[in-house]
Amino acid sequence: MMKNWLEALTFVDDRYVEEANPQGAQPMRKLRRAVFVWRGAWVACLLLVVLSVSILLPRNVQTPPVQPPAVPQIQNPLYSAEEIASIFATYEGGTSSYQKVCAPHKQYLYLNPVPEESSTFIYKRKQNAQGRPLDEGDFTGTIDTFLQNYAQMTNSQIPAYTVKESEDIDDNTELNVSISNGTTHLFFHQSKSMQSVGLYPYAPLFLNGVRIEIDPTQSDEEILAFLAPIREQLFALFNVSFDTMEISSRYYGTWNGELSTLGILFYNKETGKTPIYFKDRILLTFNYTKNSGGGPLRIHYYAHRTPLEDRVERQRITQISLEDAERLLYNGYVFGGHTCPICMAAQDKVDFTNYDFVSYEYVTIRAFSDARPNSDIPFYTFYKKIDTLPNGCNVYAKTYVPAIEVSGYEEYFEKQQEKHP
Repeated sequence: MMKNWLEALTFVDDRYVEEANPQGAQPMRKLRRAVFVWRGAWVACLLLVVLSVSILLPRNVQTPPVQPPAVPQIQNPLYSAEEIASIFATYEGGTSSYQKVCAPHKQYLYLNPVPEESSTFIYKRKQNAQGRPLDEGDFTGTIDTFLQNYAQMTNSQIPAYTVKESEDIDDNTELNVSISNGTTHLFFHQSKSMQSVGLYPYAPLFLNGVRIEIDPTQSDEEILAFLAPIREQLFALFNVSFDTMEISSRYYGTWNGELSTLGILFYNKETGKTPIYFKDRILLTFNYTKNSGGGPLRIHYYAHRTPLEDRVERQRITQISLEDAERLLYNGYVFGGHTCPICMAAQDKVDFTNYDFVSYEYVTIRAFSDARPNSDIPFYTFYKKIDTLPNGCNVYAKTYVPAIEVSGYEEYFEKQQEKHP
């Protein structure tokens, strides 16, 4: 069929050539030679087209899979992958690949700089820390001072109260006071290591005429500037002073991108990477979740009664490099967030090869035994943009890789293949 088609394209009957050339044979041969050349050109062009098409058509060729980089060598592991997974465990003991976070801009992810040191610290909570004996006189003195300041700043009456004892989960005695007048709830607490005050207004709170509020539509810089007079009122209320004010968290729901909560921290900044919850601090939490109950504002003041070294053992340990953390990331040796098994199985697979951001943060690992107390360990956190909501809020997959040496990655994730693909 191909031959017939070619002949139909290139065949010219010699009779027509003779009729067109009555002057002799020599010109006729030239014309025949020209026709032959013309036929050959057509054939060459057609073959070129066929060859090109055959090259462009898909072929059933198996491309070898790209192998992930080799897992870094672990020299002195302090925890196993299974122990690390317990931080993020689901109901069935596994861990998801990532959790979703939402932010309209990079700055609202509050990324921490990644240290380049070869070592870091973990913080072990001392199980048998003696702390300070409970001191009801000191406790009531703190309460009386606060209530006097509060009554003066809010133009209200000083309420009566009763100190009650309770026991924590370790059977340690604690002191507590709870006061409520329908518009505000006050809570005071003292343990061996901590003393705290909680202020929960159910209506707008004014201190010396200054309303404790923020505009969540403003930028972080505008909010911090707006908070300057509020900061002075809070310091006067709690009889404290801190040198640092910062926005600690701003979480947007990944289902609609709306603002959920916004926290403001006041504390004393110092060198080192000590987790913030080991420090004295004031925390303002503004709640924007609908039907959350309990009012939109929470104010807490935390004061430790013992030095950090009496509560926590700081241990220097080898820190793996960012490059080694990336090797673990690309092998899928990552830890995600709390989620149910059904939700975990329904997670879309995310390729973190070209991740967008990396950060560094501490996470608490709960005690396994007296030999393994509660500890705070550092992680590299990787972010990969996976979606943009209609209101412009960006959704990121966030996953965790330990910044310290951990053993048993292959064994643990081999067991988790069905739950953690």
